[in-house]
This record gives sequence, structure tokens and C-alpha cells, in this order.
Amino acid sequence: MIYSQAILRRWAGPVAAVVGTFVSCRQVVGISDNPPTDLVTSICGLPYGTSTCASCVNASCCTESNACAGDPVCSAYESCLGECKGDAACRQSCALSNPPGTASDVSVLSACLANSCESPCNLTCGALAGYAVAPDAGDSCQSCMATSSCSQTQACATSANCDALNRCYAACSTLDCRDECELLHGTNPAFNVVPDAGDGDAGATWVAFWQARSGACYAACGPDWECVGHVSWPTPQTAQATFNFDVKDESTVAPVQGANVTLCGAQDTNCDTPLAPTATTDGAGFVSLAFQNAAGAAAQLALGLNGFVKVTSPDIVPYYYYWGFPLSTAQVYLYGDVTTSTELQQDFASAGITMLSDRGSVGVTVYDCTGTRAAGVQVTLSSADGMTQSFTTLGVSTSTTDQSGVLVFANVPVGNFYVTATPTVLRVPSSQNVYGNVRAGATTQILVWPTP
Repeated sequence: MIYSQAILRRWAGPVAAVVGTFVSCRQVVGISDNPPTDLVTSICGLPYGTSTCASCVNASCCTESNACAGDPVCSAYESCLGECKGDAACRQSCALSNPPGTASDVSVLSACLANSCESPCNLTCGALAGYAVAPDAGDSCQSCMATSSCSQTQACATSANCDALNRCYAACSTLDCRDECELLHGTNPAFNVVPDAGDGDAGATWVAFWQARSGACYAACGPDWECVGHVSWPTPQTAQATFNFDVKDESTVAPVQGANVTLCGAQDTNCDTPLAPTATTDGAGFVSLAFQNAAGAAAQLALGLNGFVKVTSPDIVPYYYYWGFPLSTAQVYLYGDVTTSTELQQDFASAGITMLSDRGSVGVTVYDCTGTRAAGVQVTLSSADGMTQSFTTLGVSTSTTDQSGVLVFANVPVGNFYVTATPTVLRVPSSQNVYGNVRAGATTQILVWPTP
């Protein structure tokens, strides 16, 4: 027998009274106590799929459950989850059909359930701690995380702040939005900062979770292309913004001091009109550039800046970094890997390629809907010709990304180009018309995110 939500509301007493009355009736008619005596599956305002889970919620998370029930977004999402009975694929489908967004009640209830009702509610190792994954990969991802990194996922799941950070990430379509998520939840997104190892909440806990997901469980959990066809760019939140940039040596990953960094509009190929005064990297390889977040390319006049930074120094190959999306937040944190001429020649030689001085090179980094570097994506440059060659960071000649998500294009003609990225599992582009420019003897880096 299952009591519906409507029936429960009509009873004046608490659930304990309902259960007690039911047991008394059972005793009168002589029914044995072999079957479970608590068959209530909806409790504290929400359905939980099984009586075992509902009983635990009633005992340990009723306050959090009732708070969620009063929030339409949280209620719709958690009601969907209740029907899943812990099934990972079903739970991920709920995140698509009833997006929880950044509703705080969701994370508070989720953390309580992970803390107190993990086993009764079948939330294996915290049930991915709010992390977004394609439904068809839900079971394999959860199984891998449970096997290889259960402690990390549990730590994130039992922290409302860490869970909220993951959910905030899932609601973003751009990297600066994700930077803002980190700032809101106590993690420093700057690439020259190591998260505080003593931060047991959203800092080191969250980093450990993501390292596990993008490491041992990379293949099991992704890539995720569920957002393709549904992407929209956010509009700027403020007119004044700050572009934070770290410059690192590609080979040693050491910070590069004394490099000049200039912020430029996408169409200002030579950066004749910088958007902020040129700054020089400090001992940590870091610069911070304040700018007015004006419109980017002509087709994006309602959106923020979508341009590039120019990095120059006597010791490095001129470097042009296109971040690939319109900026919308007050702060953005990015980094670039620069190289010396000798290092670049060695990289090309290891792939069997001779550099041509009248051409340039392009590094393309492809991301999926979760902001994770994506394997299995075919990448094309509109300006590539018969002398252009592409290879992975391991020197393998191919036009498809490996787990690094990176393809390097050597000997690309000088001038404008557009990138198209097509996941082989989709056979339709995830990203189109991502703009960049090649200069002779220089390297261009371009980030490719799923596009509208």
C-alpha cells in the first residue's frame, strides 16, 4: 500500500501517527510483520521513490526536504529524482528535464541526503555530487567514480558548498561564468594559485573531485554533448571588467616573467587600438587588465568582448590567444602556454614537420558542455591547405582530438580562419565559426566551446 501525497496532507497527525495506526490495523487482522511496516514513499513535502529512503529523510533531512518543497525549482527537480530510486542515468535525465540551476535548497538537501541517507536512498558514493553528465554515461560514470574515487565524490557530495559549485558549473556555457562560480563558492580560479589544501569544503574537495572525474574516469564520464543545439551566450553583467592572465612556459610550466600582454578586439588584427594599457607579467607570470566590456564581433553587438590577448617578449615566439566566447562577468581568469623558437621547432620536428617561416601555427583546444577538454572531436580550419598538417600533443598525425582535447596545426596560411569542431559521436558540429587569425612566425591559441 502506498500513501499518496494528497492522502498524507489530509491526515492531521504526523507521519509517525499514520504509521502507528497502520501497524495497529495490521495487528487486528493478524497480518505478520514480515513485510516492511513503513510503506510511505512521499514524506516532508517530496516523493522519495522507496519507503526506506523516505523513512531516512523523515528522520534526518525533513527540514531540508520541506524547504525544497517550497521552492518550485527545487521541488520539480527533486520530485523527478524521487522516481529514479538512485539510478544514475535517470538522475542525469532529471537535470536536463528539470534543471536545478543554482537553487540553494537543492544543494542543502543533496548534502543532507549524502551525509545521512546515502545507503537508504541508493546514492552510491554521493551520486556524482551534482556533477552533470550525459544520461547514457550516468551508470558508467558513477560506477567508475565509486571504484576509483569514492572518497572524493563523497566529500564533495556531503558539502553543500561543493555540490553547489558543481551545479553552478553545470548552469554555465562560458568559462568566465565558471570562474564566477568558483569565486562565489570560495575557490580561487587564478591559474597561479594552488587551492588551499586545508579547505575541506569547496576548495581542495572540489578540485580532488574534478581531478578524479577528468583523470581515471574521463572515458567513463564523457564527453558530454547534451547542450549542443541549446547553447546561448550570456550578456555582460557589468560595463567594467578585469581580464586576469597567467603566462607559462609550455615545456616547464614555469611562470614567464617580463612578458608584455595586450588585450585586443577580435577584428583588430595588429592590436592597433588596445582595450587596456599593455601590462608586463610579474614574478608569478601574472597580469591583470581592467577594460570596458564593449561588444565583440559585429554579429555579437549585444554581447561582451570576444577578442584575444597578444603576448610578446624577446625570449618567446609571438603568441596570440583567442578565448572563443563573449565575456560577461566582472572577472575572467585564463592562461597561455608560450614557447621559444627552439622549443617550437623541436615540437614540429618530433612530428616530422618542417616549419615554414611565412606561415604560422595554431593550437586548438576543444571543450564539451561541462567545460572538460574533449576527445573524439574532428577539427577543421577554414584556411588550411595542402601544406597544413595537424597532430596531437603526442605528435600523432590526425584531425581528431585525443584526451588532451588539443590539436596543433602547423604551417597555416597567414590571415583569418574559422574553426569547426564536430564530435564523431554526433556527426553534427558542436562549434562553428569560431574566429582566429594567423601571423607569420607566430603561434595562435584558440579555445573552442560549444556555440549557439
